Amino acid sequence: MKRHTIILFGILTLVSSAQTQVNINKPVVDLSSYSVSLSNNETIMAVGTYEANYNGEKSGCVRVYKRDAGSWNQLGNAIYGEATGDWSGYSVSLSGNGTTVAIGAKRNNGRNGELSGHVRVYKNNEGVWEQVGEDIDGERKGGWSGYSVSLSQDGATLAIGAILNSNNGKHSGQVRVYRYASGKWSQIGGDINGKAVRDYFGASVSLSSDGQMMAIGAHQGGISSGYVSVYQNVSGFWKQIGKDIVGLPTGNFSGWNISLSDNGTAISIASYNHGKEKRYGYVRTYRNVSNRWVQQGADIDDSIAGYNLSGFNTMNLSNDDTITLIGAFDKEENRNKQVPIISYMRVYKFEKSSNVWKHANIQI
Repeated sequence: MKRHTIILFGILTLVSSAQTQVNINKPVVDLSSYSVSLSNNETIMAVGTYEANYNGEKSGCVRVYKRDAGSWNQLGNAIYGEATGDWSGYSVSLSGNGTTVAIGAKRNNGRNGELSGHVRVYKNNEGVWEQVGEDIDGERKGGWSGYSVSLSQDGATLAIGAILNSNNGKHSGQVRVYRYASGKWSQIGGDINGKAVRDYFGASVSLSSDGQMMAIGAHQGGISSGYVSVYQNVSGFWKQIGKDIVGLPTGNFSGWNISLSDNGTAISIASYNHGKEKRYGYVRTYRNVSNRWVQQGADIDDSIAGYNLSGFNTMNLSNDDTITLIGAFDKEENRNKQVPIISYMRVYKFEKSSNVWKHANIQI
């Protein structure tokens, strides 16, 4: 399901897209970077801390929380990375009901070599997080498999991005999709590789609810303008739907963050390097019209109260494709100061009659 990435420093307060600010009751150390994923009803949240040192330096840790009466309480045991330097929790994704979580450890030294990366999937069994199937190891040394992950609604289909895989040129990137059945994870279709050297294809992945549609971001493609490709599973083969959705101009890093609608017919795409001063972000939403990706409304750009990198840290397209949650951080005046980076979020609603995204006047 939808993945959210939040980068924060100092004291942490997590913010849910339910438009309520809440605190986690139990402190978690090493809060320098987070990946976050919410269940469909937004009452269960997985939080990855890749720099946590519980099982060796930067082994990583994931904790799952449940919201009860405005407070987030830990659900089950913490899930620790396998070994020193794994960066487990760099990416996380929850199933729709929040009972299954996929965890990426992009720097794990798996059976296929140093920094090949791996993904583990866990299911909540009466308050205990138990691994489902075996480790899903990256294909080759240095591939960083697990950089991004996305689970389907039922938690049985899993997309994994490996941005430094070099099957189609150095760091072209790769995505693989797996399905869990009969106690094991089996690949669906073939590898989906980036198109050129240093595309970093797989920097972001997003599955539709049924796992039959998938969007993949390559934020460095095309001299860093970035692009997003959307695929459909057709009889076990991944067929691209429409053309690549390309970011403009050069250096925009479009596709860093993406959110595919549940039915796979619409997608929101974030770029984080836009505007005269650079580092301003924008979000564009597209809809599939006869296999053409047509933009809905204008860009939602750098106007979020002076904050930069719009869409960089949080983005979520609603189930009906009409509401998008966008986060931004890093005010201009704070760029070169030793100050905490504070997130800011807004909700936008799409008005079909006027083809306009309007701020919902709710600050989160």
